[in-house]
Amino acid sequence: MSKDEILIRYSRYLKEVEKDIFILEENLNQLKKFFPLNDEKIQYLASKRDTLKILDQLAYRFLNMKASEVLEVLRISRITLKRLREKGLIKAIRKPNRAMQTALYFQRLENQWNI
Repeated sequence: MSKDEILIRYSRYLKEVEKDIFILEENLNQLKKFFPLNDEKIQYLASKRDTLKILDQLAYRFLNMKASEVLEVLRISRITLKRLREKGLIKAIRKPNRAMQTALYFQRLENQWNI
């Protein structure tokens, strides 16, 4: 696969992830008043039609991202970021590119949701 093909493929995956992130953020914001979630709250949310749709969408988006190749690429980016931080080189990057920002976002999500 050529460099251009890889870039096109990666850009396509990145757009998918950005769409998923946008929808996840919208859904999480709608559920904010119920945070922190516990079994009781989740059962309550699942019993209401409107919030059940949100929970379904969250589950779908997370599973979709987990199953995709994108997450692997982002994990590699996260590992790279970690190594850059460890070596003290991350400070040299003034404007992280979109992939790095997305990888950092997933790292925060994983930490927050214990994924």
